[in-house]
Amino acid sequence: MVCKMGCGGAIRKELKSTGSIESVSVDFVDGAKAQNINVRYDSTQITIAEMQAVLEKTNDGQFQVLTTCPLDEGPHK
Repeated sequence: MVCKMGCGGAIRKELKSTGSIESVSVDFVDGAKAQNINVRYDSTQITIAEMQAVLEKTNDGQFQVLTTCPLDEGPHK
């Protein structure tokens, strides 16, 4: 529970600090080697590579982005 709250909170805080992120959800599974993070963002203000750089600097480099999977949902209604 500590990492779920602490790590998830750090990830949310750093991504949201860019001003280009609408929402961040961390799909934390205890004991898993990798976790899923879902980010809703303004693609006109930040790129996936820029988000990856933010994540990999968070908590002194504690996190590594293994893969990205952009989902094009079109404009929000």
